[in-house]
Amino acid sequence: MFLNILRKIKKIYRKSNKLVLGGGIILLLCFISATWVIFLKPEASPVFQSQINDVNVVTNNDTQMIDEKTTYDVTLQKKYLCGEEQTFLGPKKGQDILALLADEKTWKLLHLRDDHIVVMEQIADLSPTCKQHAYIGLDEQGNLSLFQGKPSGNNIIQTFFQIDIEYLESSVPRETMQQLYHGIRIRDFDEYNSVLSTFSDYAIQYLQ
Repeated sequence: MFLNILRKIKKIYRKSNKLVLGGGIILLLCFISATWVIFLKPEASPVFQSQINDVNVVTNNDTQMIDEKTTYDVTLQKKYLCGEEQTFLGPKKGQDILALLADEKTWKLLHLRDDHIVVMEQIADLSPTCKQHAYIGLDEQGNLSLFQGKPSGNNIIQTFFQIDIEYLESSVPRETMQQLYHGIRIRDFDEYNSVLSTFSDYAIQYLQ
C-alpha cells in the first residue's frame, strides 16, 4: 500500500515542479549508502573481535602477502548497504585461502596480521538483521534517516539528507507524513530504494 502512495507522491511532485534536482541524486544516494555500513554485528570469534573492530585495509587486495605454507585463522566479513555479518571460517592453509579468493570474485583480502586474516565481501543489499529491524523516518532535525527500530528510539544507523518539511507537508497526504514521523518499515532492497528515491525530491541538504 505504501508503495502506491509513493507513486502518487511522485506524480504530485512532477506537476508542482517546485524543486529541480539533477539526475545525479539517486547515484549520490547509492554512493553514500554503499560507503556506510553501520548496524548490529553478530558476535565473532573472540580471537578476531579486536582485529575486526580496528581493521586496517590491505592496499590493492595484496594477496602476495599470504604465504602458501602458513596456516591462518580466517574470518569472512560481509558488508551490506545496511548491516554487517561476520563468520569465522576457521584455520586454513595459505594456498587454500588463495584458491578461495580466486574462486570467489566478490571476496577481497581486507586485513592480514601475523596468522590472522579477514576477508571482505561487499553485498548490494540489506543484511538479514537490517531487514528485520530497519525503519526510514525523520530525526529531530528533520533529516531523513535510517533507524534501527522506530525513529522514536532515536537509534540512527545512517542519515541521508535534510528534508524541506514545509514543502513536503504541503505536497503529500497527511497519512504519509504520519508514516514518516512514526517510521516506514523497510523489509527489502526495493523498498529501501523506493523510499529514498521518493523523498529525495524534497531534499534541501545532503549529509554524510
